[in-house]
Amino acid sequence: MNKDERFQKLLDSYKSNTKMNIILLLAEMKKMTVTQMADHIKVSRSNLYHFVSQLVDDGILNEPEVVPKDNYVEKYYTLNESLFGAEQFEGLKESFINSNPDEIRSVLTSFLLGQAFNLKMLADKIMACGEDELMKIKESLMLGDSFLSYSVSNIGNHPNMKKLIQEIEEELEREDPETYPSNPVIRYLFVALPYL
Repeated sequence: MNKDERFQKLLDSYKSNTKMNIILLLAEMKKMTVTQMADHIKVSRSNLYHFVSQLVDDGILNEPEVVPKDNYVEKYYTLNESLFGAEQFEGLKESFINSNPDEIRSVLTSFLLGQAFNLKMLADKIMACGEDELMKIKESLMLGDSFLSYSVSNIGNHPNMKKLIQEIEEELEREDPETYPSNPVIRYLFVALPYL
């Protein structure tokens, strides 16, 4: 399978809300069994196995790591990380540009529903936090290292969205990495759809 076919397979998987949720879940949790995924993704286990198998066949998930247990084996799935990351964005963008309106609708809808799933995972993690962790989050918010925001504004207020995003990215790069715990994960989500 060549690179263009791989990006098309990835884009096709983004059209499915269940496949998008599997990808987001594995991006967050790193490796999981289908049984573990079923605790988060509300589809039947047989359907989940079907979607996971398709993602493995398409090269989006790696072949499972088989771990023998007493009388059975567990299969742990991971993302094929070579398909993800900033350097792969241009290939995926090219596939998206060549999509028809129905494909664009499917990808955008699945992406937004996937982000709702992603936010629910984060909310579940916060619900499970102990007092010490919550105080660290509070301190981070007070120091300006974290923020929560939502706004809807007129496109006239932001005529150059690329410039605004670039300024935000530059601000994130200025953060002092020594103030973060080891292996920090920073999550940010920007959605700018001016024609809705």
